[in-house]
Parts: sequence; C-alpha cells; structure tokens
Amino acid sequence: MQAAEEFKKNLSEAERLQKEAIIELAEKAWRRPLTEEERDELRQYPPRLMLVRVLTSPAFLYRADRIPDETGPVSDWELATRLSYFLWSSYPDEQLRVLAAGGKLRNPDVLAAQARRMMKDDRVYRLATEFGCQWLHVRDLETLDEKSERHFPTFKALRGDMQQEVTRFFTDLIQQDQSILSLLDADHTFMNQSLANHYGMQVADAGWQRVDGMRPAGRGGMLGFAAAQAKKCGDSRNSAI
Repeated sequence: MQAAEEFKKNLSEAERLQKEAIIELAEKAWRRPLTEEERDELRQYPPRLMLVRVLTSPAFLYRADRIPDETGPVSDWELATRLSYFLWSSYPDEQLRVLAAGGKLRNPDVLAAQARRMMKDDRVYRLATEFGCQWLHVRDLETLDEKSERHFPTFKALRGDMQQEVTRFFTDLIQQDQSILSLLDADHTFMNQSLANHYGMQVADAGWQRVDGMRPAGRGGMLGFAAAQAKKCGDSRNSAI
C-alpha cells in the first residue's frame, strides 16, 4: 500500500510539472503572456490534451494583433512578434520576450539595438531566403525539375548550390550592411567547389567561401547568379533576356 501511495504521489507531481511546462510552452507558442483565465482553462485538461489545445489554438496558428479601442502603437509583445518573424521567420527569442515583458521594446534605442543584434544572428538567413530568393523568383529552384537533362546535364546536381549562393549573398548583404547597389555591381559572390567548377573558377577549398574578383568573369551581382539565369532561361535553351 505504501508503494502504491508513493507511486500515486509521484504520478501527481509528474503531471503537475508537465502542466507547468506546457503553460510555459504556451507563452512561447502564443507569443505573449497567458491570462489567468487561459491558464486555468488549460489546467483543466490532462497534459496530452493541454498540448493539443495549445497547438490548435488560433493564437498559435495565426499571428493576429489585438484589436485596440482606439488608434495607437502596437504592444511590446506584438512588436516583438513582428520583428522576430520579419527577420527570423520564427517566434521571439528569450531576449525579446524579456524586453517585451518589461515594456522596453518600443524604446527606439532598444528597438534599434535589437534589430542590429538579430541581423548579426545566423537566423537572419531565413530573411535572405524568404525575401531575397523569393524576390528573385528562385525560392523554388531547389525543386525545379523542368530543365532538359540532355541540354543541361549538371543542373539537377547544382540547383541546390545555385539557390544557396543567392541565400548566402543576401545574408552577407544584410549582416555587413552592404549598399543595395551591390545587387547590381558586386565584385564578389559565394560558392563551393561544385559551383566554382560550373563557373570555371578556382577556389581555395571545397567548402562554401566568399570569392572576390567576379566582374572579369561576368558574375558580379544578381544578374550573374546561376540561379537567376537558370530560372529565367527556357527548359532546353539559354536566354540572355
């Protein structure tokens, strides 16, 4: 009997800890603090159903700002969500949540500092992918299967590298605060050994690296990207326009 009571006690404590962990997860998933009513409602369910409620809630599935009573700025939590999804395509990290909870994120100096911090983070490659690659219409190049293998036998093996070149170029553009004009006249790009062979270039090693001196090779800027050229040409022919 004592062992059974101990087991029941441990089971109850484990369930309590699981519920608290799910409450903590809900605040991250819903990108804001939960109200007491929301906490109480979630706690009515066993842990598994709590998790289902969290992940099927409109607060998780949609990013919707609250409807204000009158015109005014968004809240710190809404600003954190907008900033994070714009730069990282993901929910706010711990630092953003702490600032939002303290009501400090709308301070212009704090907001600027956070934007600079986030642009230096590796996660900004998602902005490069979702904005840069989409803007150049090469977001889906990695899955493009329309090219003739007889005319372009190396395309299928290189298409992922071609898209990666664009992503890395835009990531560098953002993180190094490059001029927007470099999209047209940059003298550098990023390539690995496979892409270098396609371009007829020499690189130091097989991994991804920045390569300067691209203008003489006709590869400076976005018009020289293999991805942009491949996407705009026909299925079985090149196109200079």
